[in-house]
Order: sequence, then C-alpha cells, then structure tokens
Amino acid sequence: MLEMLLNGGRVNRIGMWARMQDLPVARGYHAMDIIGSKIYVHGGRIDGVGSTTLSDMLFSYDLVTQEFTQLPSTLPARSEHTLNVIDGKLYVFGGHITYASVFGLKELWCYDLTTNQWTRLADCLYGRKGHTANVVDGKLYAYGGSANTGDTGLQQIACYDPATNVWTQILSTPALNKRRYEHTSVVIDKKLYIHGGYTSTTFKDLWCYDTVNDTWTQLANSPKGRYRHTAVVIKGKMYVAMGDISTSSIESYCYDPVADTWSPLAIESKYIYAKAVAYDDKMYVYGGHSVPSALWMFTP
Repeated sequence: MLEMLLNGGRVNRIGMWARMQDLPVARGYHAMDIIGSKIYVHGGRIDGVGSTTLSDMLFSYDLVTQEFTQLPSTLPARSEHTLNVIDGKLYVFGGHITYASVFGLKELWCYDLTTNQWTRLADCLYGRKGHTANVVDGKLYAYGGSANTGDTGLQQIACYDPATNVWTQILSTPALNKRRYEHTSVVIDKKLYIHGGYTSTTFKDLWCYDTVNDTWTQLANSPKGRYRHTAVVIKGKMYVAMGDISTSSIESYCYDPVADTWSPLAIESKYIYAKAVAYDDKMYVYGGHSVPSALWMFTP
C-alpha cells in the first residue's frame, strides 16, 4: 500500500502498478476482452491516439506465456467500438470505420475462434461509438455512446440476445441518467455499473442498472470526474483507471458496491483510451495515449 500526503491529510492508496513487456503493436481506441489467460484485441488507431490510421488487425496475447498471435481477419478497420466474449466467441459492435467518419456503426459481428470466420449479425437500433458493452447471462448490453460527431450522446441501453439474433431497447432509463459517451462500465452480480463519461462536461456520477429487476439506482459519485477511462471487477469491486479527468492530478479509484464508497488507488500514468481486463485478481491495461504498446499490471 502506498501512502502520500493529499490536501493536508494522509491518504492510503491501494495497490501497485508495474509495466510489463510491451506488445509488438501499438493501439489506442481499440477493443479488448479476455478468454482464459489470452487477451483478444481488435482494431483501434495504429500507433495510438494521435494517429489517424485505423487498424483491422485481430490478435491475441497470452498473459502467462507472453505469446503474440495475429489472427485472420476480414472485418474492415474500425475504432471506438467494443469487443465482448460470449460462449467463447468474439462479438464486435459499433465504432466508426474511418478517422473522418462522424457516424457510429450499427453493425454487430461475431468471430468464431474455431473456424476463424466472421459473421455479420443483426444491426442494432442505433449506431454507436464511444459506448460500452457488457455481457450478463449470455446477452450483450450496450449503453450510451455517440451516434454521430457533435451530438450529446445516447441514453438508451440496447440488449442483444445471440439465441434469437434480436436487439431490444431497454425503456426504463431514468431522466436523471445523463446522456454520455467515453464512459466505462462493468458487471457485478448481474448489475451494470456505469461510471463517468462526457458530453459538454466531465461526469463523476455512478449508476447501477439491475438487469433482473429492470431498475436504476444512483450511487455515490467518484471524487473526481473521468472519461476515456477503463475499469474491471476484482473480488466484487470495481477498479477504475486511466483516462482524462476534470483536474490535472492523475488518480484512479476502487469502488465497493457493498459500502457504496470509493478508495484511491496508487498513482499511475495518464493514458486515454487504454483498455483493461482482469486476470488472476490483477488488472492488465494495454494501449492508449503516450505509450500505446505498453502493457501495465495493477495488483490490488
């Protein structure tokens, strides 16, 4: 545990960051998820956030063996999309296909790791980029994002069921739950926890959507606003890291849903549009701004 002085008082900071071996490719605005010890990464901007060239590459990286494998991919390049694993298959949704493109995509694609084939599935009701997507009980829940450049963000949740190949719009979104994009979200006990994001200002609010009871609850705000960040779940707690924040200091936090409280984490470098996964009770963060080939490990 790291301890430091902040605003005249002592603050206990949780955990420790370590930079791991850099990956052979650099990415920002990419999409990422994990199966076993392998992370799967698709698309994004080549060489990170400052680049205007988008990638169509799909690759895996084994966190244990450090083996990098490029996989066959015929899916057009894109960024600001999402990648999620359902029943051992990769589901890629939304994003945009050129740097200059203003419209979010409605497209949903499935990649079968056994056949190395992409299949286009049903389009979503709205195009989205800068959104989040999470899996609960084998269904994909996509929230927020931007339909096109210059809008104020989307407020709806769209739910995709692979068994029927049908999207359904969730209609219970509360008025107080602001439109947003470039936020982050995780799943704990079949509930979506949606944090931060941006429209005309940076948000620090946290909302919980109960997928079983179809209800929303507003929870404790984080100490500071944040967007373009990432988050994972470790032992039932939400770990939020990286991104842009509403002040110049670089701080990340752990949220405890039982106590409804936030705790500060050890200071890390400031990377925007990095992506994170949880493995072996640790958080692994890859890509983003500044050093887009870097792989970081956070140990709580």
